[in-house]
Amino acid sequence: MLRRLLLDLGLLLSVGGWSACAQVPSTATAAHSDGPAPWLATCGPVSDVPRPLFEAPPSDPSWRPLRRTHDLLEIYSRGEGEYRSRRTDGRDFRLWAYKLQEGVTMRPLPWHVAKDREDNTRSFHWNPNPEDPLAIANETTLGFLLLDGDAWCTPELTLEPQARLRLDPLQLERAPTKLHIDWESGEESSRLASVAAGKPTTLTADSQLDLPLPAGEGRLCLEVEGGVAAVGEPRLLAPDPGDDQRPRWVILLMLDALRGDALQKESAQTTSPALYALSQKGYRYQNAVSNGCHTRASVWPLMMGRDLMRVDPLMRRESFPIQSPITRLYSRGNLFITQLAENAGYHSVFVGNNEYFAMIPAFSRFSSQGKLAFGTYDSVYRIPALMERYRDERVFLLYYISNPHSRAATPMRLVKEFGCEALDGFEQCRCAYDARLRHADESVEALQRALDHYGLTEQSLQIVTSDHGEVLEDGIPMEKATPGQGDTVTWSPLDYGHGGTCHWNELHIPLLVSGPGISPRDIDERVSSLDIVPTLADLLNLPVASHMDGRRLPFLGSPEPGPRSSAERRFVSYGFCSDSSLQGSKQLIWWTEGCPLRLRGTDDLIDHRSELWMNDVRVATDVSGPDLLGPEMAAHEDYIRSHLAGSSWIFDLADLPPARLRVNLDEGSITDYGPSGAIYGISGIQAVELDASGRALVVELDGYQGQFFVTTWPREARIRIELETLDGTKPLTLAGAMQLPIDLLDRWLDPNRDRAALVSDSIPLRRGGPSVQLRVWRDSFGSGAPKIDASSFSDFERALRNWGYIR
Repeated sequence: MLRRLLLDLGLLLSVGGWSACAQVPSTATAAHSDGPAPWLATCGPVSDVPRPLFEAPPSDPSWRPLRRTHDLLEIYSRGEGEYRSRRTDGRDFRLWAYKLQEGVTMRPLPWHVAKDREDNTRSFHWNPNPEDPLAIANETTLGFLLLDGDAWCTPELTLEPQARLRLDPLQLERAPTKLHIDWESGEESSRLASVAAGKPTTLTADSQLDLPLPAGEGRLCLEVEGGVAAVGEPRLLAPDPGDDQRPRWVILLMLDALRGDALQKESAQTTSPALYALSQKGYRYQNAVSNGCHTRASVWPLMMGRDLMRVDPLMRRESFPIQSPITRLYSRGNLFITQLAENAGYHSVFVGNNEYFAMIPAFSRFSSQGKLAFGTYDSVYRIPALMERYRDERVFLLYYISNPHSRAATPMRLVKEFGCEALDGFEQCRCAYDARLRHADESVEALQRALDHYGLTEQSLQIVTSDHGEVLEDGIPMEKATPGQGDTVTWSPLDYGHGGTCHWNELHIPLLVSGPGISPRDIDERVSSLDIVPTLADLLNLPVASHMDGRRLPFLGSPEPGPRSSAERRFVSYGFCSDSSLQGSKQLIWWTEGCPLRLRGTDDLIDHRSELWMNDVRVATDVSGPDLLGPEMAAHEDYIRSHLAGSSWIFDLADLPPARLRVNLDEGSITDYGPSGAIYGISGIQAVELDASGRALVVELDGYQGQFFVTTWPREARIRIELETLDGTKPLTLAGAMQLPIDLLDRWLDPNRDRAALVSDSIPLRRGGPSVQLRVWRDSFGSGAPKIDASSFSDFERALRNWGYIR
């Protein structure tokens, strides 16, 4: 408590407060603990943040590695097991919502859950310090809830010797609540434990139930008494046999607004010694490019390996948009790498200080300390609990540090150490950036010390990167007009901060890969942040069924890329005021609507929409060189159009025997595909292959119980569908608004031409009778705006608006 009071006092004494990353530099005088000092508003706030250190608890060398054998949340969500209720009062979750603990909320999961489990399967959110007005903490866990008197029993399980049950029993109501755990084997039932559900709290090891289980066949039953409880992170573990050679821990370490050249300078050993030391152990990709030049446009694509336009085109806009509903995003194969890892037996955890990730339930456990002044400190403060809680499991950890972002606090001790106060003008801001980088590096150092302390360093694969870079007066000298009160307009330079021009320094990010068997190596080929997910999927044998826009990074055992491969590849990135298309030495900058722009030092708005740069020199605009820019603009429009989430064919697959689904086009191309609205059982999609022409897709299925989508261009291109069962059985197939049974076995179906198989534009109702094993229908995406064709793309922003992607 004393530590918290001292830290909060430091925040109240901090300098500068909140500042936009692209304000006009101006000298400001503010007070800090050592008296008045000049400070630029754009240099960000200053605070007395202490150095974060990992305080190592006593080490326990007796722990042994475990592996996950069952994900109980998945079993529950799929409708398996038996749900029992002893209640007679008819209460349901809607009636007791007002009695939730203060600060606790819950949201439905945005993917398919069994009908009778939808109301009880949730992500649970809470602030562990609701009385602290300065705290922006956000804790989240995924799980299911049980009301007083309710019980859920798993299906029959076979438990290995030394199996364990781990879960978080959370008390949601104010009434004292107990969770009973029983083991039923045959006609016998025994109570294994009765524990009090606790008030949701921070990420601590002792709040987690860790229960040894008997070996053999039987069912686990969880019953609640006294109130309402959430069963968070429920999983069964068993000793790891040691035949899985994948890294036990996979760590994606992300630093916000870290420039790609920050670790390439001679000063890196001073500004970021821990990062520099880590970089000397592995691969260093010197020319990595982000998919976006601000966080909203870069983070989700980076975590999904899919271009932003496939994920959600609204997320690039200047003002915070009405984003597509998350349920719609999941209808188009947008799976976080953490969810792929969960399908492959890893437990996903977030620790850091960026609440932005709380918008989507992509982690089994999420712990964000969002205070910009102290968030980095508090994230490190939770590392011991993180290690104590999960060290013996397979873990996919996202460790997110908001520094060196310009809105994060610069520790005063580092301002003094780096001599920033003695500098003038923007040199002071560059110095503050280096100081924030050192503060972020302290968080990296603490993580490395923790991995060493728990003996996990040699068992961990670490990837270090950033969501985007930063320009420090070395970008495009452009200014943007922002309306003020009355007729006033404020002009803000876009070559400070990020998100404005998508200049190389906003797009250039560091990318390091370090781990067992990886030798130090510099790689100069240009790569993308989208390449991280395909690379991890390949290295960790993760089930990938969606189309990926990234490629496997040049890596151990992979063939060396030819000199033309990087030059021919198009790297498209998105920002608040611009889109960027990098190809070889050329960069197209496309200024988006809603951003009145002028060159710094002039009074007139720019007279063009796009610019062509070569080797950091502008060579033409669409006004001065229309013949040169025209083809580049057309290619950029074609690229984005082909990546937009559009109307798709949906295949509903249920209880199919091992089968092969073929989709062929006579014209156009297949632009996207993947699981629709599902995160469980993705490993049941054994293989997906799209041929070089883009017109033939083959999907091999063995046990997948979800939906699969296929998007084409043109939107209603002629499509032919064939289903082949590998054991010769004949599945029941329904297609069309009339729900006519169609025989797809060993024959093609053309639902666009065959009048007997006209397909509905909404999910058809299931008919009675035999279980339907395959259904087909069309599914639109977006606002249902009128259709457009290629001729409408003369003004691409208008086209996006007409299509419902910009409101």
